[in-house]
Order: sequence, then structure tokens, then C-alpha cells
Amino acid sequence: MKRYQVYLNSKSVSILDDFEEETNISRSAIIRMAINSLAQNLIKLSPPASKKKADLDEIIGIIKTKGKGTTDSSERVDNIYYNK
Repeated sequence: MKRYQVYLNSKSVSILDDFEEETNISRSAIIRMAINSLAQNLIKLSPPASKKKADLDEIIGIIKTKGKGTTDSSERVDNIYYNK
């Protein structure tokens, strides 16, 4: 377990302290349980890192070439504008 510093508003801390008094569960334990629960739910919402696509990955293949080579469209545009 690693230590982290977080800032909480005073009303939330007051509620946690009241809950701690009633249940004998420490404020730290309550926060850990809440964060662990949230993290488990976030895992369900987001795809694994290995399946995430970069922004431009979705348009791969949109430029069709007549040959088997790759396109260098951006290079050609640079030549047009910068090598006058």
C-alpha cells in the first residue's frame, strides 16, 4: 500500500467522521473502500489499454494507393509549401 495526499471538503470529512463514530471503521478505511469500489467500476467502463486505439488508428486504410507501397502524402504536401 502506498500513501497519497488528497484534499476533501469539510462537509465530506464531517460525514466520514460521524460514520466512523457509529461503526468504528476508520476514516482511512472508509476512503480506501470507496476508492477500491470506484476503481472496480471504472475497470468495467473502460476498455483494456491493449485494445484502446489511438485517434488516427480509426482512419488507417482510408487512403487507397494504386501500388503496394505506403503513402507519403504529408511529405509531398510539405514539399509543395516549403520548397518553392
